Amino acid sequence: MSEVVKLLVAVGAASLLGLVPPLPAAASEFGFSVKVDLSPAAAERLAALGETITVWTLWHGQPTAAARKHADREGKIDLATEDVSLPGTGGIAVVTGRNVDPRHVARIRDRDVRVDVDVVSAARKHPYNLLACTVLGGSLAKLPPSPIPIHCRLIEEH
Repeated sequence: MSEVVKLLVAVGAASLLGLVPPLPAAASEFGFSVKVDLSPAAAERLAALGETITVWTLWHGQPTAAARKHADREGKIDLATEDVSLPGTGGIAVVTGRNVDPRHVARIRDRDVRVDVDVVSAARKHPYNLLACTVLGGSLAKLPPSPIPIHCRLIEEH
């Protein structure tokens, strides 16, 4: 048995025995995960402050002709939002998509649900966002495989 297979079996057994928590799966067809990593300076600052990270996601799309009356001022239909909290060290955030009502997807042109993901410091210990992170947005159907990497630095590192 290869070392990789042995490791996978051991991790699976440990998870079943409750020794380590299982990796959560996305809760719906609208879910995905992101892996947030931090520059050394960002990790140091968040640790010093005891600050956490928020992964904020918006699902939306362009309305069909029949659904234009449901569009917002920008001309799009917002389907749902979701916040996922992470420790200040980063890690994997499972964005479930459980708040998206599949019945409302019919209002979206070509059923092309789009997502915008914003990663920020949670501003619980510091009054302002401290992070500048790579942008993730676009058609849900065309997102890269999960977990999608998002790299964050301190705003002043740019």
